[in-house]
Amino acid sequence: MCDDAPYIIGRGILSEGAKVTREMITQYHWMDRYSNYCKITEFEYLNTAFKNCISLFDVIERLRTDTYITSQGTNRMLKSLRGSHMQKSHLRFTQIAKDYIDKEFDKLVDEYGSEKR
Repeated sequence: MCDDAPYIIGRGILSEGAKVTREMITQYHWMDRYSNYCKITEFEYLNTAFKNCISLFDVIERLRTDTYITSQGTNRMLKSLRGSHMQKSHLRFTQIAKDYIDKEFDKLVDEYGSEKR
C-alpha cells in the first residue's frame, strides 16, 4: 500500500455524458472548470476507510502493462505505469484490469459490506 496512491472505492454504471451548459454553470459554479460531465445511474461504494479499498498502485503492480489499454503489449517500466494516472485525465482499463478490479471489489464487499445509491 502506498499513501499517495489513488484508491478505487466504488463502481457504477454510466448512463450518459454530455457537454456542460450555461444553465448548469449558473446553478453549479464549479462546473465552469469542466466542459463535460457524466451521470452515474447506479453506484456502489465500499463501507470502509480508503486505506482498505483497492490501491491503483497495487493493481498496476499485479497486472503491469495489462492495466491500461495504452500500455498493453508494451514493456513499460513499473515506475512509468504508476505515473500514468498523473499525466492523463482519461485512461481506460483493459478488460483484464476490469475483471481483476471487480473480483477484488467483490472480496472487499464480502469483508466490509457496501452501500448502493
